[in-house]
Amino acid sequence: MTRHTFWFLSMLALPTVQAAGTPAITVHLFDLAGVPDAVLAPSIEIATRLYADAGVPLRWVRQAPPVAKPGQGTSFRAAVTPTAVSLRLLPKHVSDRLIRPGSTKLGIAYPAVENDYRYLASVFYDRVELAAAALDDVSLPVLLGHIMAHELGHLLLGPGAHARETIMACPWDTNEFRFVKRGRLGFDKRQRALLRSQVAARDKAAESVAGTRQQAAVHGGA
Repeated sequence: MTRHTFWFLSMLALPTVQAAGTPAITVHLFDLAGVPDAVLAPSIEIATRLYADAGVPLRWVRQAPPVAKPGQGTSFRAAVTPTAVSLRLLPKHVSDRLIRPGSTKLGIAYPAVENDYRYLASVFYDRVELAAAALDDVSLPVLLGHIMAHELGHLLLGPGAHARETIMACPWDTNEFRFVKRGRLGFDKRQRALLRSQVAARDKAAESVAGTRQQAAVHGGA
């Protein structure tokens, strides 16, 4: 079994917790760090469960690294729709270019361009590895899954999402890591309600965009 096949089958085995009519977010995953399947699959499962607990289903799609286009650069936007986001797992040589030496950042979410939704976040995998190695009783998959959920939270919750003793705390201190060890670090009641509201708004916007494109296609073909 190839590495890609194993990864794909592990995605199919993930639990799907979705109420009828609940909008879902598609996460396009760009694993530029070459994370081992034994780490990546449980990390995705953890992030998926955290959002399922908040009433937001996640669908994961693995993407190959994009190829730069002449005059356009490299785009990590796999689907131009409000209900799709992109998450990059970055190796050390890329992380070193993006953050200052000595920074404790484990990831970053990028702001939206005008009249658009936030869609791109990155996790600095090498720094997550180092952080997990320095912690007692917190495995690398567990920490990575929570960091992935944190960065996705910035995309979906919008500005001002930080809150102590939740997965959106920044920076994490003793309390947050203690909650991770106990399996109790997640979104609070307010964040869960806001997540559902924001995802519903994205879903409505996506339907509007799809309708506009359909009309344009009809008129264009007339």
